[in-house]
Amino acid sequence: MKTNFFKLSILALFISFASCSNDDATPTTTPAALETKTFSNLYAPQSGGQGQPTAGEFTKFSFAENAVVTNDNWDIAFRGTTLIVNGGTEIGLTDEPTRTGVAAVSTLSSIFENVTTIPAAATFAQD
Repeated sequence: MKTNFFKLSILALFISFASCSNDDATPTTTPAALETKTFSNLYAPQSGGQGQPTAGEFTKFSFAENAVVTNDNWDIAFRGTTLIVNGGTEIGLTDEPTRTGVAAVSTLSSIFENVTTIPAAATFAQD
C-alpha cells in the first residue's frame, strides 16, 4: 500500500513539473516598424455640388495593390471630398460602388507624426 502511494505521489509530482512552463516572465513587446506609402494625385472628380446633388463615379483604391482598382477588391473610395470604405451597407449615394468587404475607419484630427496609438475599437465605423 505504501509503495503504491509513493509511486502515485512521484507520478503526480512528475506531471506537475512537466506541465509547468517558463511563460511567467513579463513579455517584452517591441513596436512594429511603421511602414508608410504615399499615393499622389489621385483623380477623384465629382459633378454637382454647391447646392446641387453630387454625382460621378467613385475612384476605388486597394491598399493591398497600392493602386486604383475597378473591381470589387477595394478598401476606400473617393469622389471629390467624399470618402467611403468597403464595409457596412450602402448609404444611397449616387454612383456608390457595391460594398463587398468588412472595412472600417476611425477618423482622427491630428498631425500624422503625433499619432502614436491605435484608436479604440469603438471609434471605428463602416458607414
